[in-house]
Amino acid sequence: MGVKKSLYIRFVAAAMCAALFALNGCSGTSSNSSADNQQFTAKTVSISGSVDSVLGKVTAKSVGAVANVIGSVTAVDALTGTTVSTAPAEIVNNQFSGLTFNVSSAKTVFVLVANITNGPTFRSIIPLDLSNQPTGLFFSTPLTVLVGPKSESVVQAVEKTLNIQSKIGIVSGSSIPAGTSFSTVSNAVTGNGGGVVAYGQTGITIIGSMETIATQTQFIYTSDSHYGIKRAAFNGYSSGSQVNGALVNVMNSMPGVTLNCIDGGLNACKPVGAVDFVVNTGDLANRADGNVYPYKNAAAKDVWPQFALDYLTTLNLKDKVGNKAPVYLVPGNHDVSNAIGYYKAPLNTDAGLDATSYVQIYNIMMKPATALTTASFGTYATAATAYATNRVVTSRDVNGVHLVFVGMYPDSVSRPLIDADLAKVSAATPVILFTHDQPTSESKHFTNPNLTTLPVTPINGTNKFENLLSDVYADTQAAGNTPGTSTDIEQRAFVAWLKTHKNIVAYFHGNDNANEFYTYTGPDNDIALNIIRVDSPMKGNFSATDPTKLSFQVVTIDPLAQKMTVREYLWYLKQWGASTTISLAPRAI
Repeated sequence: MGVKKSLYIRFVAAAMCAALFALNGCSGTSSNSSADNQQFTAKTVSISGSVDSVLGKVTAKSVGAVANVIGSVTAVDALTGTTVSTAPAEIVNNQFSGLTFNVSSAKTVFVLVANITNGPTFRSIIPLDLSNQPTGLFFSTPLTVLVGPKSESVVQAVEKTLNIQSKIGIVSGSSIPAGTSFSTVSNAVTGNGGGVVAYGQTGITIIGSMETIATQTQFIYTSDSHYGIKRAAFNGYSSGSQVNGALVNVMNSMPGVTLNCIDGGLNACKPVGAVDFVVNTGDLANRADGNVYPYKNAAAKDVWPQFALDYLTTLNLKDKVGNKAPVYLVPGNHDVSNAIGYYKAPLNTDAGLDATSYVQIYNIMMKPATALTTASFGTYATAATAYATNRVVTSRDVNGVHLVFVGMYPDSVSRPLIDADLAKVSAATPVILFTHDQPTSESKHFTNPNLTTLPVTPINGTNKFENLLSDVYADTQAAGNTPGTSTDIEQRAFVAWLKTHKNIVAYFHGNDNANEFYTYTGPDNDIALNIIRVDSPMKGNFSATDPTKLSFQVVTIDPLAQKMTVREYLWYLKQWGASTTISLAPRAI
């Protein structure tokens, strides 16, 4: 995609040798040519540079920089994985200088690592060939190196080409495999869109550019897959695996689809192209509480392999680097109830519990050092504890936007975890929440308030509270001490928390499934939050009986323009539906 020149973060690197460009000129570090090195005198290289003024102001604001320090730059020897710069060079007032390192070979490969405070890290890989110094050359031509997502994409593509398993300059000790020739590395760099630094007739030149610090992001959003049940048939599809399989096949075709030309949204009339990730906000496995097709009392352990086959294997979208797009997940009420119990058989006994989908979602998203297992959810008592202490609350930073994934709903247990995460994020960085429940949630999802007065287990058919959220239900109950119609008290706690994070600018949810874009104002009309609600392939409010309403969403984010376009894609009809473009600027209220 095109990026305005003024948006580049620009390291104008004047590679200068010590001793005022002595006769041997500037040079590099490791080589596979002993002849080159025999003629080479080691030098100290110093790199200075600047950040484009327009982007510098945006970046300084977005990371909440103190004294205009917006980050630092280091240099890493890609052949050894060691940091070679003597100290990081700070980017101060859009300038950096004094990034120095020693070089001892005519041919080497180094990586510039730009760490943006409270923001992303971008790298630039530069093969350096200084084996053919022109006679009489006493100076170096200044180099312009643009470090950002494009250069990071080049680095990742080179790592993939050379079968490097971890990130050079980010993962300690990661390096180009021993024995790899300089020409092999150079070909990998130029073949993936990068450039090689070498002597020319007038000094050192570089071919290639490294793009902006903030680039667009694109993802696909769906929810409530509900494997284990059937719906009204269409085209011979009825079961969860059949319908979701068809949905995934359409998703795989999206890169070649042209975005809506008339909605005025981001990238209108352009191909969808690369997809950076996919989000599914829960109810992956339907709750096993009845006679359902194709299984009776469909267990999560039976339907999870179907979900994994469709969304984790068959789904094969690629990001801008050509890597498989990750799938981000949160659990829904059905995933949680399967794990902790429900008041209908077979989930009303210890033997009926099946935490498979919850555990799999947790391990995929939280990546614990020791994987969570279903054994932790063996009984009602242990399941309640396991759920309380193993919540899915995590985040990802993608191109200047902070994505927070919250299991079920931002309740009183999840909110402090999100607070701790957002403490590391600038107040100017857009934050997007992905969760299962709508902002109002549902009264039955809260914790049973009756246990001190009734001799019943926490989850029971008398009260019918599901104990999915940590907050004890405080609104007026219905007859028989059952869930009432209001969640105003619970919402007020949520709204009060939202007011402390005005950079939470959008909230994506499933559970009550239909395509809708609306503004949540809270029970007292004292907040304004963009809400994106999505359809379900199995239980959509309208699409469950009318396949022409089946949809998922394609989302395009431009963090520098502070805009996000959400487009409904009617996947049965294969045409665009409704769309909205919203601001990512911090909320006024």
